[in-house]
Amino acid sequence: MRLLISHMKYWTAFPEDEGLEQTAMQLCGYLPEGESALKFGESPSGIVQVYDTEINDWSPVRRAKVQVIHFGRLLTAETNDLGKFSISRRFYAGTQVNVLFCNSKSCIRAMNTTDFGGIITLPTVLAIPATHFDGWRSASNLDNMIIRFGSDNQVRLWAHIQNAVQDFYDFANQTGISTPPAGFNIYAHWNNNRRDGATLMFGHFNDPFSIRHQTLAWLSEINKVINVDILTAIGLRMPDVIIEYDAGDTIRSEELNHMVYHELGHTSHYNRVGVGFWATLVSAEAGNILTGNNPPYGTRGDATAPLIGMCEAWAETIADEFLLRRYNTGTEQERESPWLDEPVADRWIPYGIFYDMTDGIGADERGDQNTINRNRGLNFNDNVTGFSLRQINTILNMTVTTPQVFISQFQILYSSNNANLNALLNSYGQ
Repeated sequence: MRLLISHMKYWTAFPEDEGLEQTAMQLCGYLPEGESALKFGESPSGIVQVYDTEINDWSPVRRAKVQVIHFGRLLTAETNDLGKFSISRRFYAGTQVNVLFCNSKSCIRAMNTTDFGGIITLPTVLAIPATHFDGWRSASNLDNMIIRFGSDNQVRLWAHIQNAVQDFYDFANQTGISTPPAGFNIYAHWNNNRRDGATLMFGHFNDPFSIRHQTLAWLSEINKVINVDILTAIGLRMPDVIIEYDAGDTIRSEELNHMVYHELGHTSHYNRVGVGFWATLVSAEAGNILTGNNPPYGTRGDATAPLIGMCEAWAETIADEFLLRRYNTGTEQERESPWLDEPVADRWIPYGIFYDMTDGIGADERGDQNTINRNRGLNFNDNVTGFSLRQINTILNMTVTTPQVFISQFQILYSSNNANLNALLNSYGQ
């Protein structure tokens, strides 16, 4: 249906209407007959960037959506790997410009508990993705826009998470590990005192004991009463990953990326092992939080320690490797001894064991590795080399619930030198 009411000067246009824009301009009296409108209009285009403290420069925001309004219709373009976008429609009037942090891979959802104003907007986390309202731009200012996020605020947090997701997919394909499940939700929690992450995968849980399943069952009863399908609106938008950042802190790009890579490493692992395995892991860590047992990881002697230790060590290995690929930073010592950055109570986790399987054999890795490890109370014996993250990823299926099971299955599939792998496992106290 086409409406052109010259007296009211309202017009509803459709993409297939070639030349209709110019006709409308002429009939509504905005353009002399026979004169082209093309020289008056601008096609929205530009670049979206975020400030990166590690490189001390601007980085492109990749695969975000730029949204404008054209004759009452929402038009959207996705930024490319250079952060650039272009919308091939000419605008003769101004428009609101928005940036949405959501695509087919993931959707970032904004949570703000720093003040009352943020808290009352929490219900929108389920309704819309994280959105930056850039403001109104006149038609003459729509070409070659530069949209930048440089302040320590929520939007810069969203932009960094957005880029980290795109990095993760690139690096996962390069290293041969599994990618996360498509369409997962990341809740970006802007708060007053926490900087942490969690991978719950509630948006993908369907087993009868999961929080998501029971929530959906409860919602289905409400649906029968109010006859509104809120399962789709709410159920599939529950958090898979939560990234928490303290609003009082400076956003440090390298640290934030490492946190996101670690949590996305868990989503990759989830894609290998499924709901049952992950529900056990989440329940174990939640139990440690509720009981105050060195939350969330617990202690070495716990029944769930082998499962937690293996999963956390794998996610940390991925985070370290991907951070190196992103920034080319990180010393060999940091990668072989990542527990140095961890609380003392968590140093029982075998951080570094997967890296030791893939790195070379240095002279300081035979026997008693170095002063750092002696102080940790361990005698390292790493004569293992030549394996890859792809091979490790292949082994991490739903049956591999402890480091011991992992080594056993790895030896069967890949290794004839069992003694060295066993010695490495023993070096980590497993």
